[in-house]
Amino acid sequence: MENYLIETKIGCIYGRDAIYLDEINHNYAKRKLKFVGEINGACCSGTDDESFIKFSLEFQGVFAFNSTELDIYCELKGDNWYEGSFVEIKESELLNTAKKVGGSNLKSYLIQTYDDVFEIVCEKYNFKIEK
Repeated sequence: MENYLIETKIGCIYGRDAIYLDEINHNYAKRKLKFVGEINGACCSGTDDESFIKFSLEFQGVFAFNSTELDIYCELKGDNWYEGSFVEIKESELLNTAKKVGGSNLKSYLIQTYDDVFEIVCEKYNFKIEK
């Protein structure tokens, strides 16, 4: 996998202790997936705020979505898979297959949370800091 860090409103996000999920909402009919939780500000490159920051991350036009427990994912991928906690995957078998079926405008993202790793292939996403 070829991964690229995503620059969010609070910078790039790094570390197992960075993203904590409170809920996952999957609207199958509308092809939407939404993560809600908190991000440890100390694990972000673009903020000096070391407190926890509430966020939501919604994916639209979802064609593929899978979840794997973090330690299992690490065992499957080996030591070289990790770039950050929120990255875009530019090249993968899943992405290439989804593009053949769903169209060339699809992108693939990987989110590493404290407990799990999520891979999502979709049309777009929207990252929000919640007040």
